[in-house]
Amino acid sequence: MCAMFFPKGSGRKSQMNGKKPAILETEALTRRFGTLTAVDALTISVDAGEVFGLLGPNGAGKTTAIKMLTTLLPPTSGRARVAGFDITRQAASVRRAIGYVPQAVSVDGSLTGYENLLIFAKLYDIPRKERESRLRDALAFMGMGQVITMPLFFASNAIYPISLMPGWLQIVSHANPLTYEVDALRALMLAHGTSSFGLGLDFSILLAATAIALTVGARLYPRVVT
Repeated sequence: MCAMFFPKGSGRKSQMNGKKPAILETEALTRRFGTLTAVDALTISVDAGEVFGLLGPNGAGKTTAIKMLTTLLPPTSGRARVAGFDITRQAASVRRAIGYVPQAVSVDGSLTGYENLLIFAKLYDIPRKERESRLRDALAFMGMGQVITMPLFFASNAIYPISLMPGWLQIVSHANPLTYEVDALRALMLAHGTSSFGLGLDFSILLAATAIALTVGARLYPRVVT
């Protein structure tokens, strides 16, 4: 499934039919790869504030359609406008108006945190002169607490199933106490909830992690306060 969200009031008046302010509209949008027609004369109109999804089996053309609408792939024929901008003639404006929600972790593990932030600063069109200072402010705002908690949060099943993670991150998640905490909470709080690892293992891991944290904290506390 592919889905796009369009906030209210973010589009211009339709220039295809002149009637209503559609946030997304296509007219006979088509993409061919040689003799294969991946998207065949797609014509849709979506109003601002709607959540619109494309459903279909593998090979139905969902990804190809999304790639055209996000200006990553030029159409063979037809036309489309996103937030009032033509996907072919105004590609840069379309990219500034849309958002992206990854299915899995979207940061590059081979880059530093600063380098990943720099990439997103460029994607969001932050002026070159402002990037350095805004990145420093963002890093300072996050603080050391986030440095510790955020990796634990993303390397767990708190956001998405472990099966969707890259292989190396799945290994990390199984050593992450937060994974077992989330597993236990879902089993206890959700109707007909079940534990993937078993509540016994969940609580054993959490008790062990708590004991380790208390031991380390007790040893470090005198050094911190003095």
